[in-house]
Amino acid sequence: AAAFAASPMAHVAAGSSVPMIIMIGLNDRRVPPPQGTELYYALRARGVAARLLHYPDNTHALNKPAAAADREVHTLLFFDDVLSA
Repeated sequence: AAAFAASPMAHVAAGSSVPMIIMIGLNDRRVPPPQGTELYYALRARGVAARLLHYPDNTHALNKPAAAADREVHTLLFFDDVLSA
């Protein structure tokens, strides 16, 4: 129960409407990638603006150079989309 209360899924269930960009390192050992995908679909099912990005060969930190550059670009594009809506 304590782990769920600290989970982003608890906030989705409570009706969160904050736009979210979810970036998943497919080699993440801290948060299994399917959990991020589940969060994305839960947000979308509730009509929340959300974007899902996958980064192969990256862990939780998403710190490989290509992923770091890509996440910066996509974060700016996401903010642009959300703020212009």
